[in-house]
Amino acid sequence: MKRYVFLSDDDGHAVMNINGRDIKLNLVRMYEPKRLLRKGTRSTYRYSAPGINVLLNYVVTGACAPDDESCEVIPYDAAITITATSSKQNLRAHGICGS
Repeated sequence: MKRYVFLSDDDGHAVMNINGRDIKLNLVRMYEPKRLLRKGTRSTYRYSAPGINVLLNYVVTGACAPDDESCEVIPYDAAITITATSSKQNLRAHGICGS
C-alpha cells in the first residue's frame, strides 16, 4: 500500500495529511534552480493554509540522462517542516516528480 504524505500539482496547490486530516495548501514561495536538474540539485517550496505553514526542502537523488526520452520521473529526498499554531514537526520523506 502506498502512503502519500504530501501531494502537489503544477498550479501551486498541494494536499498534506496533518493530524489525520487532508489539508489543502497553497504555494507561497519557491526556489528552484533554472539549470537542468541533476543529482544533488536542491529546491525549496513554502506552502500555507490558515494557521499552518509547510516548508519543503528537496534534494534530487537521481536524474535522467539528457538523451533518455523514456525517463519520466525524478526521485527526491525531502525534509518537511510543519508549523501549526504553537507546534512544529520535522519529518523526512522520499518521493518522485513525474508520471
